Amino acid sequence: MKDLRSFLATHQNRFGNKGILFLRRITERANNNVNQIKGFKMPRSVTLPVIISTALVITACSGKNERPDKQQHTRNIESRYQEFIQRWDLDTDGLVTCKDTVKKNKALFTQLDLDKNLVVTRREFGEIMFHDKSYRFIPFEQIDNNADGVISEAEFANTPNHIFTRFDKDGNCNVSKQEFAIAAKEIASERRRSKGQGRRPGGKGGGRGKPQGTF
Repeated sequence: MKDLRSFLATHQNRFGNKGILFLRRITERANNNVNQIKGFKMPRSVTLPVIISTALVITACSGKNERPDKQQHTRNIESRYQEFIQRWDLDTDGLVTCKDTVKKNKALFTQLDLDKNLVVTRREFGEIMFHDKSYRFIPFEQIDNNADGVISEAEFANTPNHIFTRFDKDGNCNVSKQEFAIAAKEIASERRRSKGQGRRPGGKGGGRGKPQGTF
């Protein structure tokens, strides 16, 4: 017992509170059982290693369940943020800004302008889903600011991208890593709720579908 108490005092930080509590309980039970058998004495060389080994296993397992790997989470956010930059940083300045959305819109406008007459008609705009699904919630009239029945390059280029807007929390035209992490967490939460409410529209479950602002 003296050896065990000395070991506990020396290695308290290693085992943590749960490990120490377990060691004490199992030692007390072992002593009670031994006292019930007259003349029996378990060698310390056997008792101490067995108790310590068991406590190490229990402490390790409980630690995994109670403490999430924050470093892994940070690495995941960093990796996803870099992927986000690679996809959106069209001017290659290492940032995702409003300038990138303008470039993105201009490139999309060129794809939609099938007859190359520098305007996008309502029929041409109908093809936008095949190029960029992030515009599926933006009606033609919202982009056609002067209501002349066609969309000019200037009108299209200055159309706010709702995905970018969702990530740019402070509205300063620059998506920081912190803003990305917050938006990613919100989207993940919406996806979980969506899955819990059934399938996407068109399926038998009649769920709400994929949350807006995904990337």
